Amino acid sequence: MAITAKTRLVVLLGDPVSHSLSPLIHNLAFEAEQLDLAYIAMRVKKEFLDQAIAALQSLGFAGANLTIPHKQAAIPYLDELTDRARVVGAVNTIQFKSSGVDLPARLIGDNTDVAGFLSPLDVYREKLAGSSVLVWGSGGAARAVVFAAASELKATRVTIVSRSAEKGREIQSFIEQRSTTDIDVLPWDESATAMAAADLLVNATPLGMTPHIDSTPCAHPGLLHSGQIVYDLVYNPLVTRLLEQTAEAGAMGISGLEMLIGQAAAAFKGWTGVEMPVELVREALKDRFMKQK
Repeated sequence: MAITAKTRLVVLLGDPVSHSLSPLIHNLAFEAEQLDLAYIAMRVKKEFLDQAIAALQSLGFAGANLTIPHKQAAIPYLDELTDRARVVGAVNTIQFKSSGVDLPARLIGDNTDVAGFLSPLDVYREKLAGSSVLVWGSGGAARAVVFAAASELKATRVTIVSRSAEKGREIQSFIEQRSTTDIDVLPWDESATAMAAADLLVNATPLGMTPHIDSTPCAHPGLLHSGQIVYDLVYNPLVTRLLEQTAEAGAMGISGLEMLIGQAAAAFKGWTGVEMPVELVREALKDRFMKQK
C-alpha cells in the first residue's frame, strides 16, 4: 500500500528494537485489510521516553507499542489505563482516543501481553491448574506472566528468578494483593530446586535474543525433564538456546512466536476495530524464519 500524506503512523518504542518483527506483522495486516496505516520501530532510550510519548501525541500517531525497557516507565506519561493494564501494572500498547478536532488525543495504556501469553497454553489449562510456575525475569513481560499464572492458570506457586531482588519483590507484593497464589523471589544461583520442581518455566528476559543467540536463562539445564513445559517469550531466533536445551531434556517447548502474534492481534483490534488476519501473519513469520536459516 502506498504511503501518502493521509497515512497515519503506529510506532514501537523500545531499546533495542532492531530485532522486532512487529513492523512486518502490522504492515502486512494493514495492507491486507486495506487500512491507510504504517508501522515503524524506533529506538528510544529511557531518559527520552517522556519526550517521545509527548511527540506521538502532538504528531497525531494512530497508536503505539512499548517494549523493553518501557512497559512500566511509560505509565506516568499516559492519561489513563485500561482495567487489564492497571491490574498487571505494565503497558505494552497505547491507544489514541480523539478528544476533539483542536485537542490532542488522550493516551490510553493497555496490556495485551496476558492474552498473548495465554493463547498457546489454552490446551494445557487442565494440566497447569494448581501447578508450580517459574518465571525468569522481573520486567514488564514478567509482570504479565506472573499475573496470568496466578489469576488465569490458577497456579499454586509462582517463583520469580531475578537479578534484581527489589524488582522481583515489587512484582511479588503487587500480585499477592490480587491473588491467593504463593509468590517467591529467588536469585539466579539459588533457583535450582524451584526449577526442577516447576511444571511450567517461562523466560521473560531478553536472554537468547538475536544477536546473543548463545545465551540462556537456564543455568541448570540438567534439571530440565520430561513433563515440564518451557515457554520462551523470545521469538527471534524462533528456536532459542533455551528451547534447544528443552528439547535435549525431553521437555515440551513453546516459542514466543505465538505470544507475539496473540498480543499483536489484540493491539491491532484496539487501534483499528478490525480483526487481524492471524493466519496470514503466522505464515509470513514462518516464511521469514525459514529464509533466515
